[in-house]
This record gives sequence, structure tokens and C-alpha cells, in this order.
Amino acid sequence: MASKVETKELTALDLIKGLSMFVMMTDHVGYYFFPQDLWFRSFGRIDFPVWFFLPGYSRSRAFEKSWLVGGLILLAGNILAGFSLLPVNAIFTIMLIRFSVDRIALYMISDRIRFWVAAVLMAALFPVTRLFFEYGSLALIIGVFGWLCRNKGERPDGDRLARQFGVFSWLAFSILQQYMFRFDVPQFLLMSLGTGMYFVILYFYRPKTFPQAASVAAGIPAAIVRFLGRYTLEIYVFHLLLFKAVHLWLHPEYFMKWHVFVGEAMHAQI
Repeated sequence: MASKVETKELTALDLIKGLSMFVMMTDHVGYYFFPQDLWFRSFGRIDFPVWFFLPGYSRSRAFEKSWLVGGLILLAGNILAGFSLLPVNAIFTIMLIRFSVDRIALYMISDRIRFWVAAVLMAALFPVTRLFFEYGSLALIIGVFGWLCRNKGERPDGDRLARQFGVFSWLAFSILQQYMFRFDVPQFLLMSLGTGMYFVILYFYRPKTFPQAASVAAGIPAAIVRFLGRYTLEIYVFHLLLFKAVHLWLHPEYFMKWHVFVGEAMHAQI
């Protein structure tokens, strides 16, 4: 979806989303073309919190048809290719966060014990929920973290709670991704520490513009990052369809496997 930002200047949101697109595509290159090389996946994991933090952080809860269309296009692509129909793609996960995070977060912060019980429960349910929608309840955890960072005034200890929950979210992500992928030690450290860096950046995220990026020296790189950051939905849908098509061209034996409805563990997370 194209960003709603009207300014022609580079923004902090453009920077975070644009750079994260490079990381995401590295992950997908590994998934489709180098599945045995987990370095692609360990590096590609580190942008994970961005895509689910932002719908939790945003104040907008408006329904946008472009999201639904993008999700359905990818679902149709899986049907035509005979890929797994479940879990539904991450666009639907983002939509779920957008429309449920207010209720979930307000329910959680009403009582501190309830808050942490719900947090642990969401992490524990990840192995089941990820079978139905990409990233499962782990994505909801990150969405709640985004909500807490935006709504620190909802509780007197809101800032401290956001920090604590950020640490919990990072640990839950690191442990659960290791459970799925079985990275070796260097790969695990890349994935875990890289994602931790993203969590810190997101905790301090504030809307901001960078007018200096319009200079001649920075103009072209800034324009590329701005384009990637403002058309993430279109780029996400297009590159996945392209990768699926190339994958099937290289491996036609995987075409039209209609009996496969639920992907294996790693295939459920792209």
C-alpha cells in the first residue's frame, strides 16, 4: 500500500520500511531459492518486528480495500500454483492486528497480572496460531508492543511497561524462531541481536522528516528508500508472485500440488 505521507521529503517511516524491504527480500530469496542455506533466513528474520509494530503503533483503524485486494491476490497465487492455502499470508495478519490491537491491549493493561498472563499465553499459542495465519500470535505480541509505545499515557507506568514488554517480545521472538529454524550459534546471534536492534529503534521511533536527504549527493538513495517505504504493499505482492513463478519454472514438479493445504514449519513463515 502506498504510504499516506504527503511530503516529498524522506521520513523516518520511509527509512524504516524502505530499508526493511531489502531485508525482507533477502529472506524470501532464501526461502524460494536457497532453502538449505539458513544464513538468508537468519538475516531475513531481523526485520520481523517492523511490519507488525507499525499497525499497532498507528492510530488509524480505517479499512483499506487495497490491503484486502493484495492479500487475496497472494492467496489466489497460492491456489493457482498449488501451494499451501494455510497459513493465510501476512497481509491478513496485519489487518487482524489493525482491527484487534486496541481491544487486546486495553484488556491486557487493565490489570498487571492479566497483562503478563495474556502475554505468555500468546507466546505459548504461537505453534498453533501460526498454522492459520502467518506469524500467528507472535505478530499480535509485536502489535501490542507498538500500541504500548504509542499509548504510554494509558498507565502511570506506561513507559516502563513498554520497555519491559519490548524485552519480552524480543525474547519470545528469538526463542520461537530458534524453535522453528534450529539456527547454529552464529546464525542465531545474527537473528537475535539484529532483531533486538530493530526493537530498540522502534521503541524510540517518532514521526520525523529529513529535508537534508534531498541534497544532490543523497537524492537518488533517498528516492529509492522513499519509493520502497511508500509502496510496500505493491512491492510485497509483486515480488512474491514473481518469486513463486520463478520457483515453479525452476522446479515444475511442485506445480499443482493440490493435496498440500498446510505448510511445514519453515514454509509457514515467509
